[in-house]
Amino acid sequence: MSQILRVTPQQDVLLLTMIASSSTQASGDAYDIEVSDEDTFALVGSRGTSIGVSSGNKIEITSGLYEITFNGWVQTAANITGSFDYQFQISTDPLFNTSDVAFDRNIQEYGASANVTAVIDPSHTTMLSTSITKSLYFRITCSNGASAGWYLRGDATSAITQIQIRRIGDAL
Repeated sequence: MSQILRVTPQQDVLLLTMIASSSTQASGDAYDIEVSDEDTFALVGSRGTSIGVSSGNKIEITSGLYEITFNGWVQTAANITGSFDYQFQISTDPLFNTSDVAFDRNIQEYGASANVTAVIDPSHTTMLSTSITKSLYFRITCSNGASAGWYLRGDATSAITQIQIRRIGDAL
């Protein structure tokens, strides 16, 4: 038996844009994206009551089918040679012991003669169906052969790092 996807005419939506001044937020090995910090992220738009930013760096969603999109610009703070391993996680676990919603990984290799400032601009979209209210947490981890620091970049005018969540229907 197949299921029919029902989409409401007016979908609930939440859009956050990273607005960190002068484009950088320093990060260590793991960076929990600070969605509730108004100095880091601006609420660009929201509609409906099924999605909301909560304190404690989480987004609350009610029962429904959701499309979650993350666009993020990650850049190393210094030149590197060798590998650059980027991982993006969405979880309902604030400690990220499980990545039960989404996980995306991008590994780049630079030759022995390369000496570059690595930049990754991923766009990751995933679907989530839940029949209960859930909290969502977002984390990025990066490592590279040179152990160089890295940054999640933001810019209010270019909107290079964004989180968009849309409730597109009832839970499956």
